[in-house]
Amino acid sequence: MAQVIDTDAYTAVIEYIGSFISDVSEDAEMMSKAAEDCVDNTDGDEAAAAASARVNGCVSKVGQQLEILSDVQAAMQRQVEAAKEAARKAQREQ
Repeated sequence: MAQVIDTDAYTAVIEYIGSFISDVSEDAEMMSKAAEDCVDNTDGDEAAAAASARVNGCVSKVGQQLEILSDVQAAMQRQVEAAKEAARKAQREQ
């Protein structure tokens, strides 16, 4: 028996994930820019540069996690499409 999924619920989650990825990406970019500004505003102070490097390292890790989440989002979209296709096929066979 085929697995039944609630395509509307999946679609809502897919959209939420997309918004989350977008929001976090924007926030991460702002953090990187703020860290860069801090170094610039302190004329390259070593402590500011070190802190900026740590921030950018964290932002990079966040970006990697967002890529994984994007893969999950794509997998969920494929499941929705497969479920809709299966439903269309089942309807044609009736």
